[in-house]
Amino acid sequence: PKIVLLARKWRLESKRSVVETMMHLGAFVLLFLLVVRWWDGVPEDEHFPHPGNDPVSFVSAISATCMAFTFFPRCCTRHSIDLLHAASIARICWQALMEPTVYTLVFNGRGWTAQRMVLGLALGNPTLTCILNFTFSCVTSSIYAQAGSADAAGLFGSGHVLWYIFDELFATTVVSAIVYTLDTSSRSEARASVMVKVAAQWEATMSSILLGICDAVVRL
Repeated sequence: PKIVLLARKWRLESKRSVVETMMHLGAFVLLFLLVVRWWDGVPEDEHFPHPGNDPVSFVSAISATCMAFTFFPRCCTRHSIDLLHAASIARICWQALMEPTVYTLVFNGRGWTAQRMVLGLALGNPTLTCILNFTFSCVTSSIYAQAGSADAAGLFGSGHVLWYIFDELFATTVVSAIVYTLDTSSRSEARASVMVKVAAQWEATMSSILLGICDAVVRL
């Protein structure tokens, strides 16, 4: 049990370093997006009807949360990191629900897949990543299926819906498998690191005990 606790502590420290890296990376990406927006100009409302899909707001939220974790390291626990992951996926689900047409849903789906993968690799544990991504797949698949059933022109058939569901489940499986593989690798690395430290401490303790016994024998 002590080795397990030490391994969890080691993995939490690695998560904190990842959060700090995400803060700096998010600040750089945010600066880049703001420069591009200033260079091209702010789009009109009719060309950008949904501010929730703006990547600047998403990157700003991630950067602000990671900055808070950096300034208040005691708040950076496993539960708070899982809560950040769940809130980020919930925001992506809200974006999917706010899409005006199914075409924009499909168009933005690749970007959401990349966001889900980054969040899973940086923040998620395998179980939570699988649950959140499966929930997202169910939400988007239901939206696509509803659009297909309400299509009077016959542009969407049952085959389109099945292929979309297959794509979403395949993306969920890939993301969950990658996160599970990396988590297993990091868990093994943490256990090996902790075992090395425990062995070194045990060796130092035994050396001090043997030296004490030898000193006692010499004095006698």
